[in-house]
Amino acid sequence: EECRAVRESVGVLDLPGFTKIDVQGPGAEAYLDRLFATKLPKVGKVTLCYALLPDGKVLSEITLSRLADDHFYAVGAASAEWHDLDLLEQTLPDDGSVTLTNRTAELGSLIVIGPHARDVLAQVTTSPVDGASFPWLTIRDLDTVAGSVRTLRVNYVGELGCELHASQEQLPALYAAVWAAGEQYGIRD
Repeated sequence: EECRAVRESVGVLDLPGFTKIDVQGPGAEAYLDRLFATKLPKVGKVTLCYALLPDGKVLSEITLSRLADDHFYAVGAASAEWHDLDLLEQTLPDDGSVTLTNRTAELGSLIVIGPHARDVLAQVTTSPVDGASFPWLTIRDLDTVAGSVRTLRVNYVGELGCELHASQEQLPALYAAVWAAGEQYGIRD
């Protein structure tokens, strides 16, 4: 039922375990550019980045969003929190130009996916979520019934969808709103 809903209608997944780290400071761009073998995203964009070992093997994979010239949001696998945090901390510049804030425990995430994901999202936000306003591989703070929510227009399922990154306090109201908006489409979790 869940797979069919995601493929044909809409599904919601409570996925709290993503590793979530804010990387900020005047040296953030140079620091991340040195660390990752991938071109860094522009402001408002999302990309998949790879940290490599000297022999070219993948050390870590992180979804990196750019919120401002000097502010990035790194999202990684739940199982890699300490690994990725260790990697980021060990490679920090000594001049204090970059700060890391681990937001993993503070923020949860809801994944809204399927052909009707945008229809559901449009009912829980006053922000535009059409394809032109919120295209694939972008990040926006959306106004929702639960307050402002950091939203990535990306997902690993392969269907239309997004990740809603919200505080633990916001999640119950946000989930309830997503569920209520999705009932007409047969939402499943």
